Amino acid sequence: MKKFLVNSAVMLVSLLVGLLLVEGMVRLTAQPWLEQRMAELSPDSEAAGFGSDTTWSFESRDGNFLKFRAGSEVAVSHFEYDLTAHIDEMSGRVTVPVPKPGAPVLPLLGDSFVFGIGVADDQTIASRLAERHRDWRFLNLGVPGTALSEHLYFLRNRHAEIGSPDRYVFFVYTGNDLLDLFRGAPGEAA
Repeated sequence: MKKFLVNSAVMLVSLLVGLLLVEGMVRLTAQPWLEQRMAELSPDSEAAGFGSDTTWSFESRDGNFLKFRAGSEVAVSHFEYDLTAHIDEMSGRVTVPVPKPGAPVLPLLGDSFVFGIGVADDQTIASRLAERHRDWRFLNLGVPGTALSEHLYFLRNRHAEIGSPDRYVFFVYTGNDLLDLFRGAPGEAA
């Protein structure tokens, strides 16, 4: 019985030492994705969201996001990408190519997919549409982390400011936006 207890204790200590060695090796040779994930899981972390959205310049009304500051730049960084998104004079993300003067405005509303998290200004949905339809000005009003209720809030407060367009295009991602439809609009009871 004594031999069994000694052998069990040696095995347990060996297992713990082995696990500590593996943990040390993983920490010393950590990949960027692992470092990012560990930062996100830390209770003291500021790595929530996309890692950079806390410094974005925007305007709010009644404590609710209203629009990005016209002419500003926002750092969009994550362990997979690091770029700058440019905000145009109408407080939407810059669309490339620039439309013809006087082109009718067609606002595109949505979340991070429309905004174009992780892609350059010329790679967003709005820019891709602008390449094919040069007679329209596609206004990228995508805002990461938003849903239809926030988009309607933006429109109620900005419709006249963006030229009172007669149509809008809303993008809904079924992965998360359908559940967000049940959230109340900013400034209203849910």
